[in-house]
Amino acid sequence: MLNLSQRERGGLVIQTYVADIRVLLNNETYETYYQMMPEFRKSKANAIKPTLKKAQSIGAYALYQKVNTGGNFNLSHSGNYVLCAIGKEAETIVGCDVEHIRPVPMSLAKRYFTEKECAFVFAGESEEARLYRFFRLWVLKESYMKATRLGTNLGTQTFEILFNEKNKPYLNIQPEAYAGEYEFREFRVSDEALCATCGLGERIKDSLEQMLM
Repeated sequence: MLNLSQRERGGLVIQTYVADIRVLLNNETYETYYQMMPEFRKSKANAIKPTLKKAQSIGAYALYQKVNTGGNFNLSHSGNYVLCAIGKEAETIVGCDVEHIRPVPMSLAKRYFTEKECAFVFAGESEEARLYRFFRLWVLKESYMKATRLGTNLGTQTFEILFNEKNKPYLNIQPEAYAGEYEFREFRVSDEALCATCGLGERIKDSLEQMLM
C-alpha cells in the first residue's frame, strides 16, 4: 500500500487510485466501513437498495479517506471497482471514470459520440474490439465532463476526443467555455474494466495505484 507521506513533492500532480470492493459484499465488513463514513455518506448509502451499489457508494468514499491529501478529488465506481483521482491542491481540476466492460448496443456510439469518434469505434475488427474501443472513449469522455464539473449536462457531442500517432488521446474539439490544456491518462484496471483520469494544466502520474479495502 502506498505510503502517502512519501508522495512526490513539488509541482501539481494528480494521482489515480483504484480498489476492488468485493470484500464489502460481506455484511460484517460492509458495516465496519459504513460506521467510518460521515453522515451524508451514510444517508446516501441508506437510500440505495442493491447490495453491490451500496458497496460501491461506501467503497468509493472509503478509498478517498485512505488517500486524502487535502486536494480536490473526483470519484467513480462501476462493477467491482471504485476509483479516486486526487490532486495536491484544493484548486486542482480533475475528473475520472471507471467502467466495467460489458455488452452494449453499438447504437449508443452514434447517440453519444461524434462522427469521427464513431469511426474509431466501428474500426474495431471484432465485437470484442469494438466494445473495448467504445468503453475506452466512454471513460475518457466521462473524465473530461466530470473535470468541467458539468458532468452529463455537458453534451457528449460538444467535444471530441481523438488519438494521435502514438495512440494517445487528445481533445480535437472542445467547448470554448472549457478551453485549456486538458491532459488524459488511461489505465487498464483488469480484463473487465477500464478507467481514465483528466486534469487541467497539471501532470497526471502514469501509475494506477491499487489499494486494498
